[in-house]
Amino acid sequence: MYEPAEDSYLLLEGFEKLASSYKNKRRRLTLLEMGCGQSLIASSALKSGNFSLVVGVDIDREAVDRCRGLGGAVCFRSDMFSYFESHKEGKLPLGLRRALQRGFDLITFNPPYLPSKGIKHRDVDGGINGLEVVKRFLRQARKYISYDGEILIITSSLNGRRRPERLFNDQGYSFSLVSSKKLFFESLFLYRLRKKRPDISLINSADKHLIGRGRHGVVFKIDFYGEEIAVKLANDKSMADGAIKRECGALRIVNGRDIGPALVSCSSEFVAYMFVRGTLLPDFIMNASPLLLRKTLKRILWQCYTLDRMHLSKEEFHHPLKHVFISPEGLPLIIDFERAHSSEKPKNVTQFFQFLMGHVFYREDDVIQLKHSPNHIKRLLVEYKKSAGRRGSYRAFISLLSLLDEQGVHADNFRQRVFRVVSGVPMGRVSTYKEVARALSTKAFRAVGGIKHK
Repeated sequence: MYEPAEDSYLLLEGFEKLASSYKNKRRRLTLLEMGCGQSLIASSALKSGNFSLVVGVDIDREAVDRCRGLGGAVCFRSDMFSYFESHKEGKLPLGLRRALQRGFDLITFNPPYLPSKGIKHRDVDGGINGLEVVKRFLRQARKYISYDGEILIITSSLNGRRRPERLFNDQGYSFSLVSSKKLFFESLFLYRLRKKRPDISLINSADKHLIGRGRHGVVFKIDFYGEEIAVKLANDKSMADGAIKRECGALRIVNGRDIGPALVSCSSEFVAYMFVRGTLLPDFIMNASPLLLRKTLKRILWQCYTLDRMHLSKEEFHHPLKHVFISPEGLPLIIDFERAHSSEKPKNVTQFFQFLMGHVFYREDDVIQLKHSPNHIKRLLVEYKKSAGRRGSYRAFISLLSLLDEQGVHADNFRQRVFRVVSGVPMGRVSTYKEVARALSTKAFRAVGGIKHK
């Protein structure tokens, strides 16, 4: 385990100055201390109270045990980011899964930087020019730092004065020198890094892969320093004025509440955000276990409720089949905010419940739908709408949320129910699919027909 030295304290000093500037942030941030050692950064972060999540990573078991002893930090034994790579879909804490999905707000790293032919001593040897470990860290860190996030990293004059800066630039980071310290045999430098953002000229010159065409925009995927970025350009045929600009503004707002894809950059001509990998909501409903389905629907509703509290209406939750992805980490991600606008009476929660009430999903022989009567749901929705913006709105929302408890969303054998109704039809009488569906208290006319044709 690396013992604290001058480089450790230079990093700690720079971190504490930066952390103090976070006090005015609207939300508490996330921190990853890479190579935590004695956990100086993690300890200071916990004391500051500005961070909702503090994560420590080290390859040394003793260092990880010390980190865990702090209480409040999440600590892992890992060679850099390898633990996150192998546990992306595992049972990680919810806060950490969100951080992995969106990227950390701050990563600190005091790397081993002594020039060496090989890496015999992991805590000090940095390979050729002392920058091999730094290069590997910068390449991997792009996946785990948000575009609004920052990296604090130490380098030494032993690496050369300009060589680290060229490396930062080549790996897609903008940088600034925060502070330095001159020692007897070397000088230490603390840098502050941010990921570069694509602009319209780079987007126009990049190799673009068409993802889809929407009513207001055309979406492409580009590779940007090894990252997959989704870029939406204005659709020339669209009559909607300012749709791209509107989505850009909405994402800036909702990203502060961990909603929507992480915004990379935008202008009046384009909006770029992290490419979303996941499963569309209908496919997820068809394959998820009942427990995971209820949890995910509740998380979507919490995001709807948050948007309502922000007085922002998305206007598409009554038909969100192509607007909600479920990430590999099991978290819902709402996309397409081009119609979002401020409203004194937002309808996100009520629209999503209208979707749940009006849609029935079929999985083999099962039907998945809300179990409660439409009149009961409508009564709760009316209470929620009346209490919007008042103290009772939270209580009314919790009543709605309880509809998705264990008995609220059910999957039963739809095939058997159809055959029971059909077997009760008197001989010689003709009964339509619609009549059979009504007898089952559902609008699934086509599903009845499909079962009868099998």
